[in-house]
Amino acid sequence: MLDGILAISSLGIPLTLGWGFLSAMMPGKNPLYFFEKIFIALGLGWGMITLSMFYMSMMKINFSPISVVLFAFALFLLVLTLVGFKGQAALSTFPLFHSGQGISPKVKGSNEWRPVAVLLMFLISFTVCFVFFRTLTMARDFWDHWAVWGFKSKIYFIHRMIPFEKFSEFRMVWGNWDYPHHVPLMETWIFLWLGYWNDQWSRMIYPLFYLGLFICLYAFFRRTSTRTISLLGIFFISTLPGLYWYTAGAICEPIVLFYYILSFRLLLEWEGSHEDRYFVLSAILVGLAAWTKNEGIVYALFNLIIVLVMLRGQPLARKGKYLLSYLGIIGLIISPWWVLKTWLGLKNILINSEYLSVAFISNNFSNMGRTLKTFVEISIGEYFNAAWIMFLFFWVRDWRRIRTPPYSYLTLVIFLHVLLAVAFSLLDPTEQYLWDAFPRLLLAPTVLCLIYVVLIQKEHISS
Repeated sequence: MLDGILAISSLGIPLTLGWGFLSAMMPGKNPLYFFEKIFIALGLGWGMITLSMFYMSMMKINFSPISVVLFAFALFLLVLTLVGFKGQAALSTFPLFHSGQGISPKVKGSNEWRPVAVLLMFLISFTVCFVFFRTLTMARDFWDHWAVWGFKSKIYFIHRMIPFEKFSEFRMVWGNWDYPHHVPLMETWIFLWLGYWNDQWSRMIYPLFYLGLFICLYAFFRRTSTRTISLLGIFFISTLPGLYWYTAGAICEPIVLFYYILSFRLLLEWEGSHEDRYFVLSAILVGLAAWTKNEGIVYALFNLIIVLVMLRGQPLARKGKYLLSYLGIIGLIISPWWVLKTWLGLKNILINSEYLSVAFISNNFSNMGRTLKTFVEISIGEYFNAAWIMFLFFWVRDWRRIRTPPYSYLTLVIFLHVLLAVAFSLLDPTEQYLWDAFPRLLLAPTVLCLIYVVLIQKEHISS
């Protein structure tokens, strides 16, 4: 019991850091719901904690609860000083376009509690509680967490830093040492707080981000739709079998999904509200998605494409300011690790000169039929329930709206995600990829499909 209390109390520091940062970005009357702000702040605060631990390792400063807290607060104050928060958004406000099609963060749907809404709330709560229980009590039976995240967190805890000098030895064994360090460092922070490593309590971060994803998406839905429709959308997302398996197995998918989906959502709110603080937050969060997993870099590229589409028709100088600002924020977060891992000679098992050769890719085109067949089986099978069927139904039924925001953005980014997942099969056409990594890459577009379904309902409710 004491261990559990200590593990939960370890969340206090990242929450405080993130809350302070968020309050500086959004002074005065805050447009965020209370619980929504808590989880966004927690996500931001975790980023400050793990980035601090990364920089401490580069400076050969040993980890301890006190040293990490002091370094993180120093980093927090440095960031606030550099960007000059004085009750204003981090970017000077450029005169934005007025599309009239975006998602406004000030609009709310019906507040009525209907019996079906009460039932949905009960089912969602039960699902979340079950996932928490299952994650914290199940045996460590997923290879990725045992061999990648859990293994690294123990090494960092034992050495009291990331031992970069030993990576030349580590890279010869399993562990995917070219991966970013956000997830294992979060676990290491919990170990530091407890004073010893505890494989079970460190797993709490996975269902925590799982819950945070639902809280933040529910808040987003409530600004445009009724309570019942919003809860129905969260119910379908929370019951995705693939998302449940990855969370219960302590795989980092719910974490990268939280950062990425929230960053995309904030871009929609940026266009609808014309407030640059949403733009800045989006860039920070997708940067943290890249700090969580290598795929986050591609997700950041997708967001940049959406920003470019949102700025269509704008002067070139304005496009350049926003694109460079977005790219610059992402670069500040992730580029130090990418520079360091290049210097250390860490290579990805797929993204390298051997696998990216024209001859290798051309040779794998013959497997494309099997890849598309697997995509269909996964999309309508046990991983994602009826999410893709619902999306295709509403996409075809309301095809006239496909060209209007936000549906055009969702359609484009869903297509980009599917293209990414299929393209990776040209690098690794094995059964292991098709039934392991393939479903993970399809998880984000599946959630985006359900967001599309929820948002399209507002057209029918309003009409």
